[in-house]
Amino acid sequence: MSSILPGFEYDIFISYRHNDNLDGWVTDFVQNLEKELRGTLKESLTIYFDKNPHDGLLETHHVDKSLKGKLKCLIFIPIISQTYCDPKSFAWQHEFVAFNKWSQQDEFGRDIKLSNGNVASRILPIKIHDLDEEDKATIEKEIGGVVRAIEFIFRSPGVNRPLTSTDNPDKNLNQTFYKDQVNKTANAVKDIITSLKNPTSASRKTSNPISLNDSTTSLHSFPKKIVFIAMALMILFALIYGVFQFTSSPQEEPKMMDKSIAVLPFTNMSNDSGQDYFSIGVMEEILTHLFKIGDLKVTSRTSVMGYKDTMKKIKEIGRELNVSYILEGSVQKEGDQVRITVQLIDAVNDQHVWAEHYDRELKDVFVIQSEVARQIAESLKANLSPELENRIAANPTSSTDAYDLFLKGKEQVGIYYSKWELSYIYKGIDYFNQAIVLDPDYSDAYTGLARASWVLGQFSPHAGPKFWNDSKKYSLKAIELDPFNSAAYSELGEMQYKWERNKLAAAQSFQKAIALSPGNLEAHHNALYFYQRTGDCENLKKESLIVKELTQDFNHLSDYFLALCQNNLSRIE
Repeated sequence: MSSILPGFEYDIFISYRHNDNLDGWVTDFVQNLEKELRGTLKESLTIYFDKNPHDGLLETHHVDKSLKGKLKCLIFIPIISQTYCDPKSFAWQHEFVAFNKWSQQDEFGRDIKLSNGNVASRILPIKIHDLDEEDKATIEKEIGGVVRAIEFIFRSPGVNRPLTSTDNPDKNLNQTFYKDQVNKTANAVKDIITSLKNPTSASRKTSNPISLNDSTTSLHSFPKKIVFIAMALMILFALIYGVFQFTSSPQEEPKMMDKSIAVLPFTNMSNDSGQDYFSIGVMEEILTHLFKIGDLKVTSRTSVMGYKDTMKKIKEIGRELNVSYILEGSVQKEGDQVRITVQLIDAVNDQHVWAEHYDRELKDVFVIQSEVARQIAESLKANLSPELENRIAANPTSSTDAYDLFLKGKEQVGIYYSKWELSYIYKGIDYFNQAIVLDPDYSDAYTGLARASWVLGQFSPHAGPKFWNDSKKYSLKAIELDPFNSAAYSELGEMQYKWERNKLAAAQSFQKAIALSPGNLEAHHNALYFYQRTGDCENLKKESLIVKELTQDFNHLSDYFLALCQNNLSRIE
């Protein structure tokens, strides 16, 4: 057998514990992957898969020499199970650990830069079980980071088993299709193979690759005198550096990475520029999920929108927004298919934490958005209760057409706030109403109507009460349909104070909105003005500091309110 690239024995090595193939799961997976790869790549790939354990390597064989050729592959696929992460097992010690070590020494390195700028590992894990914390820690210690795997797991209460091609996705808490996961694996393989065949200067680890067959660099090709002088100079420089470090003033402690993140506007990769609203909508929904996680510090939408199509570097953006992590992504929507690519970046060190791309049907867009939010929470080690996880996983509507109309309505309302022309509000209302026709239980669409009606009430002196009454009605309807709708509570609080002058009810609504979505700037912003107008200096101080944390845009306003509090002048007519 041979690889598509010279110098490698195989393209793909499949590693697994033989107990996980007693029912043929691994064999079926490999067969399905081979078929999927034939429809994904123009060239045929070679796969090493030890189908029969009795024909494979035994403990009495010379493991290093036997596996050296087979492990010299482009991609290593371990089948991660409840028993795989065992340092005493053959697959772990002689396959996983060995490849992880050797791949970091070959001409490409273990982690490579893909053609789209993302970074991927040549270790492509397939996970068939949820792991115990101890096993998860073992694998993450070995790879030096968070394990990113393509999941083939069937989840239901009390069940933790591999996903099969005959499983009903509706009964799987993951709601994943076996065929989709195989396709996802094939696409990941294609991305890696394409980048290895066409490496950029950043893709290769070194211009002087180290051979797997000879992992030591020879010094015999250099004159001994030159080698001696070079070593002497290195020792001298080391001594000078050590003395300097010892005598210099103490250095500042390195900044600990916190749980702060900014989600940049997603790029529209569709051929239609009119799809910008959808790309931004996907980004905003992920942002909305993150707002709910009180353990995170999430930069507001208003702060990040200025970075749409920016050419600034990640480190610079991170410094300006004062965050440790940045999520960026792209969306391509064609018909009933959608491709969403996301990558989480350590903004302090400008290093990729992980990257994923999803090729799904449009109806799965909600699952993708929820999954991205959960992955971010996991990476930043944020507290995510089962109740909150269920809220994030809940679909806002049963109709993707209604969702599309809702995003168009939000876009129109957003344009109004930049152009201040009421025609955009009326267009937004039209879209929201169309969404409700398709899904009468769509809570977010009613929240959109509540906001639009409130705006019309401000600019219609005679019809104002009618519009404000409509705004309250739509807010209450949104809350009835979804008791966790933070934005609806915020809109309701506006009406209760500004129209009904019910301070107590308004305060309760604002507090509820913030409790449901601690990172939602709009909820904090409405509460800020409420406390300022009612003279509640204690809460005004608290909200001013929170708003300063969430966004750079209202620093002047927060500072102004803080100054008013210090002078006991918080109430201004």
